[in-house]
Amino acid sequence: GDGGLIEVSAASSTLFHGSTDRSAPLGNSGELLLDPEANFTISTMFNFNYATTPLAKIPIKDIANLTIDTLLLELQKGPVTIQTNFEGAGDFPGYIQLCPDVSCSYESPHSLTLCSTGSKGILWNGSLVNKGTGDIKLLAPNGKVHLTPTDKQFPALIQTSGNICIDSLGPLEITGTNRRLAGLKTTQAGQISVYTKENVTLTSAQKAPALIHTENGSLTIEAVGNLTLHGLNDAPAELCSIGFGEIIIKGSKSVHLNAESGPALISLSSQHGNLLIDNVSMGVELNALGDSAFLEGGVGSVTLKRIGSDINLFSEQGRCSISSIGSV
Repeated sequence: GDGGLIEVSAASSTLFHGSTDRSAPLGNSGELLLDPEANFTISTMFNFNYATTPLAKIPIKDIANLTIDTLLLELQKGPVTIQTNFEGAGDFPGYIQLCPDVSCSYESPHSLTLCSTGSKGILWNGSLVNKGTGDIKLLAPNGKVHLTPTDKQFPALIQTSGNICIDSLGPLEITGTNRRLAGLKTTQAGQISVYTKENVTLTSAQKAPALIHTENGSLTIEAVGNLTLHGLNDAPAELCSIGFGEIIIKGSKSVHLNAESGPALISLSSQHGNLLIDNVSMGVELNALGDSAFLEGGVGSVTLKRIGSDINLFSEQGRCSISSIGSV
């Protein structure tokens, strides 16, 4: 049989720095569920957000912390889910945060799931790279998902050879800053799926790209709001599939590529796969103001259908195009 579920939960905060055994020699490893009624941080420091007394380290009420070393150890043993239903008041809304001091790589076939029902959602300010096939899922049913580096040393990056899934009520914001990129990446045949009831926005900054990349895996974005790529300061804002993966964008209010002082692009990198933009109610707009804005297909097709308004291409100082080796 399979390994069992181990749950660690509390009416307020929790302190988890031990280890579990969820192994099943002839089955699948069991899941570790961390479920405090508190905001949750993942940091390199044992005492992050904790009050230190002469005898013990005690979690501050309504804030739980897990060290990244403990998390990576548990991901070697089986899947890990961190969830919280906490919603504070006033300036203390509910969230889960990957802290900016985290910049780690690991290799695991097991999934990592973060689920915050708080209105602040999930804040991803560090870098976590899985060289294995384990999926990474960020779920914010009442809030947003925001990736941005807040430390000049490390990017804000989610990368795995498995799949990445982001599902949120609020917007997905990927913002490069501090000369560090912000992005989602899959390697091998990992897929990226983004579902949100609001906007998806990628904004670059000086030497700080904002990107979503797949390698031989499909990229699907279903956003009820606008899909906007802002290219600034010579750094790209881009959706890109390298290899055989498709790019599918559907159900958005609008698609805007604004290349102000950096490129803004949706590209298949002249490779195989198709690009589909479907059911966009308020049109598609490419603005090449100071750099290039383009939709670039590969050997496959580029298809724009059920576009409810205009398709506008505006070039001032940069290149602006919709092109493909295959059909358009």
